[in-house]
Amino acid sequence: MTRAVFIDVACFTDSRREDRLLDEIAAEFLPLPVVPAAVDWPHLDPALRVEATASWLVTGPEAPCCCEPGLAGVFAGCIAVGGGGLTHGRPRPSLAMGPLARAAAHNGWRCAPDLASALSAIRAATVASHVLTDFAAVAAFARRLRARGRQVVFTNGVFDLFHLGHLRLLEAARHLGDALVVGVNGDDSAARLKGRARPVLPQFARAAIVAACRPVDLVAIFDEDTPVELLRAVRPDVLVKGGEYRLSQVVGRSLVEGWGGTVATVPHVEGVSTSGLVARIRDARAGASKTRAAAARGRGRGR
Repeated sequence: MTRAVFIDVACFTDSRREDRLLDEIAAEFLPLPVVPAAVDWPHLDPALRVEATASWLVTGPEAPCCCEPGLAGVFAGCIAVGGGGLTHGRPRPSLAMGPLARAAAHNGWRCAPDLASALSAIRAATVASHVLTDFAAVAAFARRLRARGRQVVFTNGVFDLFHLGHLRLLEAARHLGDALVVGVNGDDSAARLKGRARPVLPQFARAAIVAACRPVDLVAIFDEDTPVELLRAVRPDVLVKGGEYRLSQVVGRSLVEGWGGTVATVPHVEGVSTSGLVARIRDARAGASKTRAAAARGRGRGR
């Protein structure tokens, strides 16, 4: 899955700033110019492999979808570009706005005077989310941390159906340094590691949950089977894994020790795992199905 910026073709002006910003966000998003009125936004084609809740929609204020209530909840954000009465940010509805611009404001859309301003807002929101896929940006983030004298810690995992064990790992890892960067397996990587039925949650949803945890400074999504290339980008001072691993099993150990870093394991919370949660949910559903079937048979015999 990827995240995209869906852009109404009517918003383009071919300005140099617009082109530059499109190039800059292309490292994190898949820009898809489309005509919003022709798309069933709540039901995007699965073939696009787009995670809508991590994506953005940018339209002109006269696009019919601006009037759709709840559409802002489908995406990470929706921005109406241009038109009378539109300003930066989230305006309060007013009589000075056109009817569609007012509807956009009522429905939780942001507003921007032009496409370049909308792209700048998306870029700023992406940085603020602390979830990145561009390893060059991740490397620059880690360099800035070290330049300020902060010791960088790294850990990684799938983090599917976030649970107490995940939280304890992040808390323990953060205590071993000054800043924590977390690698999260992308969807294809997670499926190869855990099986075709996984992950339960898509990659940007999992990454957003991890990024919202207090110990975490940055989350980076990686598509490879191992985080080795991400480790090369971050160059952590400390590499951390859960206590279910022996040091000899930690991927990237020789790499990190090679540049003077250390590798550590932290206590594992016994009896808590995503696989266990999935099994319990399946068992509960199977039990409920049997109960309903038995009840139906009982009603049939009573007739």
